[in-house]
Amino acid sequence: MWFRAIFSPRNKAHPATASSGLANLVLSAPAIRQLDRLRLSAGRYLPGYAVGLRPSLRRKPAAEFQQHRMYVPGDDVRFVDWKASARAEHIFVKQGEQPKEATVYLLLDCSASMAWGSPPKSQAALQLALALAYLALSHGDRFMLVPFTSKIGQPLGPLSGKGQLPTMVNALRALKFSGKTDLLQTTREFNRRFAQSGGLTLIISDLLGSESAEHLAAALGYTPAPTWETVVLHLLHQEELTPSLHGDYEMEDAETGQLANYDIDMEALQSYQQRLQGWFKSLELVCNQSNTFYTQISSAWALDSQVIPHLRSVNIVRPL
Repeated sequence: MWFRAIFSPRNKAHPATASSGLANLVLSAPAIRQLDRLRLSAGRYLPGYAVGLRPSLRRKPAAEFQQHRMYVPGDDVRFVDWKASARAEHIFVKQGEQPKEATVYLLLDCSASMAWGSPPKSQAALQLALALAYLALSHGDRFMLVPFTSKIGQPLGPLSGKGQLPTMVNALRALKFSGKTDLLQTTREFNRRFAQSGGLTLIISDLLGSESAEHLAAALGYTPAPTWETVVLHLLHQEELTPSLHGDYEMEDAETGQLANYDIDMEALQSYQQRLQGWFKSLELVCNQSNTFYTQISSAWALDSQVIPHLRSVNIVRPL
């Protein structure tokens, strides 16, 4: 596990049972102002079993006209288009769009590697998770939090309505980051539990337990389109992206406890960057082949000034 080993110096505290450490988990006023003007992007083909605020392909008799259909016994005569009917041999009913809700599943990586860094990646992950929950709950969608490591933890939800945000905040604060992660096992179990529903699946992870493209491809096979839309939010620490290490180090794998010695010089850092960029490209290619959207996020980014604008620029969120 070359990637994880490089970034767990032996002299750092092992985060095996780290809590979220965010007793003051809140969204800033600038972040809320932006989120109130946005919603999560999701296609019209996603299942939606209740009336909500999203556009859909479902039609119903309505005063707001989109198309006609022929009248059938039992239709409400208030929606008959008498002018159009007078020009034809049949009676026509106006049809409008029946808005729907979508179910949003947030799969949040709670492994020990997510607790690494200063501040830890878990802090940025929880802030991002809260922002996504706010978007779903305040704009008519159902939301479910699914924490995972090597298997799914205790899910929360589905929740509906903005009034459920305190419940979500308390659940995020209570999360512990420990153990190893296995995205393949997680998505297999997720498919077994929720395969009949479908929805928008958001995965927040550093993907350090799924570093091979083949592993990720197999994991994404359990959330196939068009029943599912999947977004991978690849969260990494700035020291993982551009390490500042130099010299001899004994490293400890954050998830397994394995030790390894490294002599880190400029040549090693250049080799690391080449392998890192190759890893990113292979993950993005796998996601494209699986009809999954992939984007990278640095844990150093501020939520209001960098993360939310980035999500908007790549169309993960869009204006209302």
